[in-house]
Amino acid sequence: MGNTLSARVWGIDVGLYGCADVSFDRANNGKQTINEVSSNDSLLGVAGGIDTPFRGWRGIYQIETTVEVSATPGAANALGSRNSFVGLSRLTA
Repeated sequence: MGNTLSARVWGIDVGLYGCADVSFDRANNGKQTINEVSSNDSLLGVAGGIDTPFRGWRGIYQIETTVEVSATPGAANALGSRNSFVGLSRLTA
């Protein structure tokens, strides 16, 4: 996952990651200048896993959401609105 802040909490691996892709945009049509801050593709996520009692299997999860820096959050910014899942992973030797 690249640069991830990670820890083990109550036996569960937890990793926090994110990306702030913010820009300052300026437009001028000759009569009016408009300044705007854009969030672009900013995100925040938590991912990790836990060993299961079943040999060779691990529980995994990821919850990722869009971070809206420049506007009021809406449904598209709901928790888990991006790549989110819960599942099992088979460990290989």
